[in-house]
Amino acid sequence: MKNEVVEFYGEQLLTAKSDEGVEFVAMKPLCENLGLDWSAQRQRLLRDEVLKQGMVIITTPADNGGLGGAQKTVFIPTEYLNGWLFGVDVSRLKDEATKAKIIVYKKECYKVLHKHWNKKSGSPNERLDRVESIVSMMSESLKLLSESVKILAENLNRPTNISQFVTINPQLTDNKRRKEEFIRCVIDILSNFDEGISQTALFHRLEFSQSGQTRRWLHEGVGTWWDMYQIPGNGYRYISKPEIAEINS
Repeated sequence: MKNEVVEFYGEQLLTAKSDEGVEFVAMKPLCENLGLDWSAQRQRLLRDEVLKQGMVIITTPADNGGLGGAQKTVFIPTEYLNGWLFGVDVSRLKDEATKAKIIVYKKECYKVLHKHWNKKSGSPNERLDRVESIVSMMSESLKLLSESVKILAENLNRPTNISQFVTINPQLTDNKRRKEEFIRCVIDILSNFDEGISQTALFHRLEFSQSGQTRRWLHEGVGTWWDMYQIPGNGYRYISKPEIAEINS
């Protein structure tokens, strides 16, 4: 194990990395930095079936300026840290400074999770580009297959036509164009409503009818082109991102 101290929002976190490349974070120093009671949090780790399985004991330098001795410290994998942190009930904390720190950490974890999933899936345009690329490669492959079948048919003296069996759906390319046009129209409308606009009012102003496909396009744009929040008992409301407005101005 290789120990290392990293800075996070002005606090020092003790981390370790195994020979297999697994990264861990020391829980007691983290809890103390956050103002949480380590004894209570240790019991919470032991009660959680998943977190308990991830706990390891690692020997670290003594917490006395590095002068002699060593101590055994509880670590959990960094990939489990979000799960532990989201389980901290802020409403039960009395110290306002501790509450503020926990909220900052949770927001940072939400950002990390968002970036992770966004990286995995890509933006709507990136996904459409991949589909278009795949369709293009399929088309080229089918052309080669058609030529091969023709050559084989000539050798066998049996006329045939690959188009009898395989057709390309032209709607795939047209669908991408319609989606890009839909996104532009939504951005144009949202730029005129600083406080946002409801989904019903938005579709009323769009030239696109509300359907399962257009609602899916709308939700795929959340976080990339605009933001969405829910009004209790009154559906969804959308608002344009400032940087998008600047790009289109």
